[in-house]
Amino acid sequence: MLSQSKRTARLRLDEKFKQLQPFTDLTPPPKGWLRAIRDSLGMSGIQFARRLGVSWQSMDDLEKSEAAGTIGLETLRRAAAALDCTVVYAVIPNRSLEALVEGRARS
Repeated sequence: MLSQSKRTARLRLDEKFKQLQPFTDLTPPPKGWLRAIRDSLGMSGIQFARRLGVSWQSMDDLEKSEAAGTIGLETLRRAAAALDCTVVYAVIPNRSLEALVEGRARS
């Protein structure tokens, strides 16, 4: 019974992952999402820094760390909120969970 409930949970997650599949090919802009959104809103770095309650240098470091992929998740959430945005975070398997389990069972 436990293995059936795990399988059901896997299948539910697989369905959610199918909905996210179109987003797996999104390539971040060269200077990162924060900078791209800020620029598209016509917001200066100083204005963004004020919204975040940090210095211009700290805001610049934050944008650079996001572009480099080294920003912390909570910091990214705070920065996104200052731009009236939401962070969408997901770990999406390259294959369905069911296929991963079946492959593991075979090996």
